Amino acid sequence: MIRQLLVGLLCVLALGMSVQGAVFEENWDSGTIDAGTWLQVDPGDDIIVRDLGGGDYALALLGMLDGATGHGWDTGIYTQATHPRGGGGIYVQYKTWWGVNPHTALHGGWHHSQSGVVYGNDMFNSPEATIGYFTTSLTYYESGDGFQASGTAVVDPDFNTAFSAADSKENAVVVRITLGDAIGAKFEYSTDDGATWNLGRDTLGTGTSSNPDNYVGFGPGYGANGFQDGTAYIDDIVVDIIPEPMTMALLGLGGLALIRRRKA
Repeated sequence: MIRQLLVGLLCVLALGMSVQGAVFEENWDSGTIDAGTWLQVDPGDDIIVRDLGGGDYALALLGMLDGATGHGWDTGIYTQATHPRGGGGIYVQYKTWWGVNPHTALHGGWHHSQSGVVYGNDMFNSPEATIGYFTTSLTYYESGDGFQASGTAVVDPDFNTAFSAADSKENAVVVRITLGDAIGAKFEYSTDDGATWNLGRDTLGTGTSSNPDNYVGFGPGYGANGFQDGTAYIDDIVVDIIPEPMTMALLGLGGLALIRRRKA
């Protein structure tokens, strides 16, 4: 009887954890920016939701070549709610591509404050773990976690090549930035819709970022002289937690218990 109860408990735990959805998702397909979900810093026409056709929408971060009214350099958009570290970690994942001009400017990822806006190479004023690409060479910068655009930057030529080819949603780069349960971050990107991942940098457990609660935020960069005056798109944002090892063990035990029970 006790054995059956334990088997039942493991199965319930395994089932419950396997059906949990993502912590947060956004595909913009309502066609608007929901003020209950997002906070806009210095809102204007530089951050809009654009119709891609067929009922599909994406967030567009505009530069002057695409009709931005404020030059797209002093605004940002953040989640209203924070997402805490913990468990086995937490990640934000999103699709990104360019329009009008591949030499676009975008900054996005995790931020420990909603106060930051984009000013030139400052990235956001509150990076916890973000990326930015904003030069004519499509340089990939990782900001936060001890790295700043004004100081040490990480240049990834493979990412530059991948993003230069991301001229539509079908060719989008998928970016994933993972925060550890307590400290550090990992930067990855995919060119095959998440089937395989390329590692940019991994400081999980050893980095300097350690804010317990963080926002997801994005913004267009500074488009001086038209060099970065493209448009960056953001779509299909997912925030999710990573199960702790104990959770994974329970899932494994639950599945094993089901198999043994069926064999019996």
